[in-house]
Amino acid sequence: MRLLSLATTRKFLISFFINVTLLFCTGIAFSSSINISAYSLQTWNNCSSTYIAFDSREFIDNCYYYYNKSVSINLNEGDSVRLNVEVYQFIAGKNYDEHSLLNSSNVEEGKYCDLKNNEIAIPKNIATKYKINVGDDLVVSGNKLYSVKYIFRDFYDIKKPSIYSTGNVVFIGGDEKLSNEFVYAGFGTDTGVYNEIYTFGKAEKEFVKTIALNVLLISVISIITQIGIIIIFRKQELKNLYKDCVSGSKKNYLSSILGVNVIIHLIPAVIASIALLLMENMIPAIAVFSTVLLAFGCKVLYLYLKVH
Repeated sequence: MRLLSLATTRKFLISFFINVTLLFCTGIAFSSSINISAYSLQTWNNCSSTYIAFDSREFIDNCYYYYNKSVSINLNEGDSVRLNVEVYQFIAGKNYDEHSLLNSSNVEEGKYCDLKNNEIAIPKNIATKYKINVGDDLVVSGNKLYSVKYIFRDFYDIKKPSIYSTGNVVFIGGDEKLSNEFVYAGFGTDTGVYNEIYTFGKAEKEFVKTIALNVLLISVISIITQIGIIIIFRKQELKNLYKDCVSGSKKNYLSSILGVNVIIHLIPAVIASIALLLMENMIPAIAVFSTVLLAFGCKVLYLYLKVH
C-alpha cells in the first residue's frame, strides 16, 4: 500500500516523467555519434588489410587506378552538380578479395562484383543525399554514362577516415584509364616502402574512442539524473524506511528498499531503454540501463548495510 500511495503522488508522477525523459534524451543526444562510429568500425573490420598505399609502382592484387579528383562525376550530363568524390578504378586482370575495403561484406544494395565498362559503385551517403538507386546513371568525365552497379557502406576519405569527414570515394570499372593523372592504390598487410601509406589501426582506435567517450557521457549524465531523483525523494523515502526499520521487520524493510527504488529508478530506466531500442539505438540503451542499474544496486546496498 505504501508503494501504491507513493506511486500515485503528484511528486512521483512528475519526477517519473522527468526521469524517463532525461534518460531517453540523454541516449538520443549521443546516439548519432555512437551509431556512426560503430557502423564505421564494422566497415573497417570487414576488410582484412591494415593499410592503403599509393605508389607509382603497380601492386599485385587489390590494386586500383587512383585519380584523386581529376576525374569528374556528375549527376547528369551538363549538370553543374559535381560530386565531391575521389575516384578509384578497377584494373582488368587484378584479383580483388576481402583485403580490399570494397568487398561483398561492405555492399549494402546490389551485389558485389568487379566493375566493368560503364559501371560505377557509390557510397550510401551519396545515394541517400541525391536519391540515387542501383541501375541509375551517372556522368563520368563530362559525357560518359555509367550505371550504378551497387551501393557500398560509407568509406569517407579512405586515407584518413573520420565520421566528421566530408570526403567520399567512388569506384568505377573500365578497360582504359580515364586520365593520365593517376597513381596506383593498393590494400595490403605486408610491410613495404611506398610513396604514401595510411594505416587503418589509428582510424579504428578513433572509432572505438568516440564510442567509449559518448558512452561515458551518457553514464555520467544518467548518474547525475538519478542523484537528482534521490534528492527529490530523500526525506520521504528515508522516513518510510525508518518506520519499517524500527518496526523490527527486516522483511518489510528489504521490501521497501527494493520496491521504492525499483519504481523511482529502475522502471524509468527500463522505459527509456526500450524506447531507445525501438529507435535502433542499442548501445545508448544498454549504457542508460546498465548505468541506472548500477546506481540502483549501489543505493540499495548502502541502505541495507546502513542498518546491518
